[in-house]
Amino acid sequence: MQLLVSALVIAIITQIPFIHRYAKLLNTFIHEVVGHALFSILSFGGVRKVKLNADTSGYAIVSSTWWGGRIITTFAGYPAASLFPSFMIYLLHKGYTKPVIWILTVLLCLAVLLWLRDILSLAWGIPLICGFILAIKYNINLEWPLFILMTIILIDSVTSSIVVAKLSFLNPRAAGDATDLNDLTLIPAQVWGVIFLLISVVATGYTFLVLAGLAPDYYAGVVDVGITINQLAGKYLSIPFKLLE
Repeated sequence: MQLLVSALVIAIITQIPFIHRYAKLLNTFIHEVVGHALFSILSFGGVRKVKLNADTSGYAIVSSTWWGGRIITTFAGYPAASLFPSFMIYLLHKGYTKPVIWILTVLLCLAVLLWLRDILSLAWGIPLICGFILAIKYNINLEWPLFILMTIILIDSVTSSIVVAKLSFLNPRAAGDATDLNDLTLIPAQVWGVIFLLISVVATGYTFLVLAGLAPDYYAGVVDVGITINQLAGKYLSIPFKLLE
């Protein structure tokens, strides 16, 4: 019954332009921040700015000192937009609602403080931060709303990858990340477009198969790693890993 109600709510939300657009901006945020920005940092690069647009598009201005870092940073956007909500849905399904809220809050605070510069991006991000902080402070249960939100984002990641895959065939020089990867590697944009689409479809399918108990639970190993890190780090890295215990 809960799954049926969730499906009904998702169907309604996706038909309400303003609400769906607000939710889709989180998909763009994950693509730009979790994908491009954080992977730029992890590959020893930097981040200058992240911009979210009213039409739900966006971009991240990043810098990288080496060719491999540029490839990693450029590639990471679409996979992150699929794998991140997939893992968040898994955590919510397992009852780890507080870690999900903490992860989203930390990412939003990081972006607002360091990378978001324009009024629209800030007007979108700050209310979310305030809402999550209030939920933490007053112990408000956001499991179902977050499950709905992450499911919408996961579905949007598939539609976004379909768009870039189509563009890679119809207009390879205007296919976004696929075009940039073509310039960096000389591998055709069409190949990258298909890879992005396959990752999003596999991530979405795997998510719901795991929830239904029909696929091996590889995410459990990621959770175990988080718990192990918390045990080793103790009080110095207690948030958000301590919440997983």
